[in-house]
Amino acid sequence: MAATRVVCYIFLITFVAVSEGTECRHDTYVELSANSKSKFIYSPNYPEPYPAHAMCKWRIRIESQSRSKIIHVRTMDMEVPTKNDNCTNTYLKAYDGQYNTAPLIKQWCDDSTIVSSGAYVIIEFHASHLSGKGFALSFHEINTFSHKCKAGGVQKIDLTQTPLVISFPDEDAFKNGNGDCEWLFAANKMDSKIIVELDEWILDPSSDFCNNSYIQFIDGDNSNSSLEILKYCHPDRPFHTLTTSIGYLLVRLHGNWQNTATQLPIITLKLHSIKINNPMIDCHSNLQTLIIDSTPSLIVYPPGKLQSEEDPCPLQLWSDNKEETVRVDVVSNIDDNITCQHYLYVYNSTETENVIPYRCINDKPSYFNPGHIKILKPYDRDNITEKVVFRAYTVASPCDGSVLEQWAHNDDRKTLKLAGSKDVYDNNGYCKYLLKAEDEDGKIKLFVSGSLFEWDHGDVNCENDFIALYDGTDEDAPMISKWCGGSAPDGFHSTGKNMLVIFRSNQHGRQHQHQYNIEYLAYKEMCSKYDIPLNASSSPQNLTSPGYPDYYPPDSVCNWSIRPSSNEHHIVLKVTNTRLGPHCNSMLSTYEYKEMTNSDTTELIGRACDSETPTFISSRGPMMVQFRSNKFWNVGGFLAEYWEEPMPTPAASVHSSSNILKSCYTHYFIIIICVILYHR
Repeated sequence: MAATRVVCYIFLITFVAVSEGTECRHDTYVELSANSKSKFIYSPNYPEPYPAHAMCKWRIRIESQSRSKIIHVRTMDMEVPTKNDNCTNTYLKAYDGQYNTAPLIKQWCDDSTIVSSGAYVIIEFHASHLSGKGFALSFHEINTFSHKCKAGGVQKIDLTQTPLVISFPDEDAFKNGNGDCEWLFAANKMDSKIIVELDEWILDPSSDFCNNSYIQFIDGDNSNSSLEILKYCHPDRPFHTLTTSIGYLLVRLHGNWQNTATQLPIITLKLHSIKINNPMIDCHSNLQTLIIDSTPSLIVYPPGKLQSEEDPCPLQLWSDNKEETVRVDVVSNIDDNITCQHYLYVYNSTETENVIPYRCINDKPSYFNPGHIKILKPYDRDNITEKVVFRAYTVASPCDGSVLEQWAHNDDRKTLKLAGSKDVYDNNGYCKYLLKAEDEDGKIKLFVSGSLFEWDHGDVNCENDFIALYDGTDEDAPMISKWCGGSAPDGFHSTGKNMLVIFRSNQHGRQHQHQYNIEYLAYKEMCSKYDIPLNASSSPQNLTSPGYPDYYPPDSVCNWSIRPSSNEHHIVLKVTNTRLGPHCNSMLSTYEYKEMTNSDTTELIGRACDSETPTFISSRGPMMVQFRSNKFWNVGGFLAEYWEEPMPTPAASVHSSSNILKSCYTHYFIIIICVILYHR
């Protein structure tokens, strides 16, 4: 019986391994064949942890044995315990041949792409004593062709068999410093378009790449009707997929690689040619639908060449995560001279009744909708449909068009964290934060320091990455300021309890080399030329200059009237710290405050300036306090405490007066006796 159980368990384990694509052998190769369809290799037990010290070998060969085809292997998922060991403990190896004695293509433990030079490739997996989730690889055959860089000429490549994979620049071009190359990809059939998948994008982040080099994608053959889709030079992956509107795609590589990069850049594209739906026939039977994620997809819309009476087929965009919002940004269009009567028609459902409010196409608007978006058509001009490039991706709150409310508490500084992290914030950011004071009469103060990325690269006007501050709850409120770098010692202030903060970054905003810091707090109005009433109690309360202990604003006047709880109390103001500059140019003054029948009168109690710390007491009832700063000095301000104390009782006052009179009489009598004795 026990033997039977062992056999059953072995059978079960073997069956699961093979059916899940995780067959693993260490003594011989697991034989696999590659064709045009993607197949997969998994680590043992994937996605469950693989066993420690696992070792597996796979040999992939081209199924057709064609010499014009090679093997493309791509990492789909990778999670192994590397511990920054440069992939020396747990790793994958790829050899360019039938055995592991062939040249090593690569040893890796992260996302990567492998391309063989012939019909065979060996994949080996070596695990350390630690276990992990493992990996998933996809592989398929691709067509070979010559794509070496030829300066001064355009290489035309027909997509007769797809997918086609190209990697550039080639090593010879890199070593020679020759990076001016152009490739024109042509679809294999009429009425087709090209879809590009970005398999690999590796640029040295430490190099000054953008000063001399870029890669450019153009929808068309570079004629007058061509449209630039993207011009890019940053280390961040610019897109997941790119879709043209016609059967031509021009890729231009410009720059001197040798002078701008310390290591060979690797850009790998996977190109497909697909048929364009006929708007008169195929729109309903074969609706265009794209699943998008957080990595942008670039799309030229509408596809094909439309006649004046034709409407393009609608395009539906669905989020791969139903909890996230689809965002569409208009990037560019052919005609920059269009008027604001031209729009991109976008709907928030699969029907065409619920149009999302549209804006002028030249404003490069953004559209948001949870889950999915339907694009019906771009703007019309003289009954001719123009083409537009848009970027589609998914976003989460607060960067999905909604507003994230954050409460601010009195004198309690909090950090405002932009989407991303302090040194790497999200690209294509459009995030809204509404800061709200906890009290109805409170206000918001926002402190900034450091800078965002583009400010360090000459964007002093904050055109690329910035935060915009509005004195209210929406963008129709007055703008307080626009900031992208530098410091504001006194911060930015709202006039009411709300401040809207909007963060914007461009498509490569996430490459950030210097930290920024944004903090906010709530406060009650503490400075006005009109009296600010304060109610005193027996417990001390603080009174400070505006912004204390930071600099107070120059040339300002602040008035407070401190009132006791009853007429039987008076006010005590104790100054505990002052830094008001020399020569009493800025001064704190206290006055008696007496309400008369027709007017108010004041009587000076005392003043403090420089570094003086006196105590002031009102004779009876309220105290008026005034702070004045001059136009030039704003040092550190003052800190004071105030409270109320009971007035002396009338009995105590009479008793005191009686004692004084008695003392006076006594002294007068002594003087008289002294005079009489002197004259004798």
